[in-house]
Amino acid sequence: MVVDDILKILERIPLWKKLTALPTRVDALEKRLAELEASKAPDQDSVVRDGALFKRNSDGSWQNTVYCPNCKTGMSKFPAATGEMTFICSHCGGESGFSVQELPEMLKKLSD
Repeated sequence: MVVDDILKILERIPLWKKLTALPTRVDALEKRLAELEASKAPDQDSVVRDGALFKRNSDGSWQNTVYCPNCKTGMSKFPAATGEMTFICSHCGGESGFSVQELPEMLKKLSD
């Protein structure tokens, strides 16, 4: 009887309601996370990021070559107005959104 009375009191406390709902919420979020992770295609051959196309090697790692997302050809290193080297497509003039110096960090982000 005492336990029932305590539970009735707790049910009227908003924080208690939130706490008791947490396991259900955690389960739903874990299920959603699993769905999102499953939708990330690990065998995806290429991805476009910051104005450049990146392709995978046969071992699943990312190639160091930066491709134009429009022409699908390799981009050339070219000095940007900022003084940094950037990647430019010699066919369409497309420019990457990152510098040559930032390429290792871009490849690392793709692998994460």
